[in-house]
Amino acid sequence: MTKWEYAELSMKTYDKNLVKTLNQWGEVGWEMVAAVEVYLSEYTHFYFKRPKQ
Repeated sequence: MTKWEYAELSMKTYDKNLVKTLNQWGEVGWEMVAAVEVYLSEYTHFYFKRPKQ
């Protein structure tokens, strides 16, 4: 059975480096499983998983 590790990243929703940062996470094996924009906030929380090594 696959074991997973998880991570969370919080960034400003309109950060100009958002896409670059998400691509960097993907390059090292993280898969985004959810993105939650916080109501009345300028932040979005991103949740990731990858197989535990």
